[in-house]
Amino acid sequence: MRLTFAQKILGRKVHQKVRAGDCVIVDVDVMMASDITRPIAIKAFESIEGKQQ
Repeated sequence: MRLTFAQKILGRKVHQKVRAGDCVIVDVDVMMASDITRPIAIKAFESIEGKQQ
């Protein structure tokens, strides 16, 4: 069975096969957001002590 794009990306980050329903925790390299959702996402990220680079 072929892997989805998300499965390929996440599998590379965790160095193992990832299937639908798996729960993985990975570091975020890049984030994309719209003008509407970005401020909300940044506020939530900073509230859990995340730092912008």
